[in-house]
Amino acid sequence: NCTNKANITGNGNYVGGISGYASCDNCQNFGTVLNNTTSKGYTGGITGRGNVTGSTNYGNVTSYKTVAGITGSGDATGCRNSGNITGTDIEVCGISGIGYVTDSHNTGTIISTGQYAAGIIGQGGATGCTNSGKVTGKTCVGGISGTANAGDKIISNCINSGDVIATGDYAGGIVGRKSGNVNSNITELTNCENSGKVTSSANYVGGIIGGFTKGQILIKESTNRGDVSGNDYVGGIAGS
Repeated sequence: NCTNKANITGNGNYVGGISGYASCDNCQNFGTVLNNTTSKGYTGGITGRGNVTGSTNYGNVTSYKTVAGITGSGDATGCRNSGNITGTDIEVCGISGIGYVTDSHNTGTIISTGQYAAGIIGQGGATGCTNSGKVTGKTCVGGISGTANAGDKIISNCINSGDVIATGDYAGGIVGRKSGNVNSNITELTNCENSGKVTSSANYVGGIIGGFTKGQILIKESTNRGDVSGNDYVGGIAGS
């Protein structure tokens, strides 16, 4: 039950509005969080690294990589972000950079020039989440998740209404890319909805998922209402 109203500035790993490296419950951040590093990351509106529940970030958060509105790396449950999130490299996201997110919501704008930019989570799964913020990135850009890896078995009951814009491959209204290995478990994408425009100047672009590199994904009971545009491998539900 902690609140921060001051601006926070760091120059390395583990920078957060409440804590640099710790789990947090029922916290609020109103201050700007700025990590001036040009090579490191783990920056969050609530914590740089750690699991977070029931917390809200209102401040803008900026770092080089692994930067999010709630936690740079960690699971998040029942959280909200309305701050704008800006980064240069990987994992620039509304809620968490890496982990699993449940019942959380982002309205902030996501601005990245790298991989794994997303409204909710850069690399990982999500359940019961919504994003209405515009998401811009290079590759593996998603309204909910940038990429779902081999261990991310469930992405369900998620809604994206924010526009998704990529300059490279793999852009999706819900998930940018499914990755993993040939023998990895099937990832299920169930009961998800996208109404945001999905645009890429490259390939593998879909209203629900851009595409997959390895492994399998099962898409069920999901709907796309947003316009989709790209070059090769472009589809209303999946690019490939």
